[in-house]
Amino acid sequence: MSRSPAPRHLRVQGGFTLIELLVVIVFGSLIVANVSQLVLTQQRQYLQQRQIVDLRTSLRTAASLLVSELRGPAGQDLYAIGANSVTVRSTTGTALICDQVPGADSTTAGYILWRDSGSFLATADDSAFVYSAGSDRLDDDSWKVVRMEAVQAGGSPPLACGWGNGATGAYSVEFSGDTAGISVGAPVRAFRRTQYGLFQAGGRWWFGRKVGSSSSWEELTGPFAAPADSGLVFHYYDDAGAVTATPADVASIEIVLTGETVQALWRDKAGGPRHVLSETFRTRVAPRG
Repeated sequence: MSRSPAPRHLRVQGGFTLIELLVVIVFGSLIVANVSQLVLTQQRQYLQQRQIVDLRTSLRTAASLLVSELRGPAGQDLYAIGANSVTVRSTTGTALICDQVPGADSTTAGYILWRDSGSFLATADDSAFVYSAGSDRLDDDSWKVVRMEAVQAGGSPPLACGWGNGATGAYSVEFSGDTAGISVGAPVRAFRRTQYGLFQAGGRWWFGRKVGSSSSWEELTGPFAAPADSGLVFHYYDDAGAVTATPADVASIEIVLTGETVQALWRDKAGGPRHVLSETFRTRVAPRG
């Protein structure tokens, strides 16, 4: 027996009402907005932390390099000292003299270097400290500054050096200048005149150096605050703790570095205007006497 269809007004209609759709859209929009805000906040925090890590890395890099360079003999290694820059003898290599050989002519003295580290070059910017024992007295020992006129790497030290046949890797060098008193066993320290300071490029300040007679800066790390804002400041003190402007009297050096983030960041979680963030690092180094 068949049933007759229910009256049209009694049939149940499928789907959603307009009000239900509006409610879903509103709640969905709120969820999307909250998720988007969370993602943006996380991206902002990640960017800020990354920038701060880079800033602190720049501070550590500059401080470590300056401390390493300024730990040499104060009276000998400081060419010039200033409030925002310093010019030093930057060590490039060290070795021991294991034998003396004839030089190219009467103006040079030849030596074989062994137990070397770093590099030895004979450019116009390269010189060396060589220890001179002088006589049997202790009061005439000194470090002499000589020019490196010729350098040949990869030689074999003679038996006189004490390392036997087959040893390789020695440097053959020629020094010009005052070589009196330089003998076998003397330590050698090659160096270059290097200026460290801040220079401006692209509207920002960067930590860099000028090597030898170069007139252009080599970028090392950064950015930093301007020199007037303590981007890089040196304070020099003598043995009594008084401020000095004489390189030979320097007994300790205070270094102040203020680094900046590369990009402008938000200062707080609420957003607000973005600013370049900065941090200041201070340290003091006592050059070896």
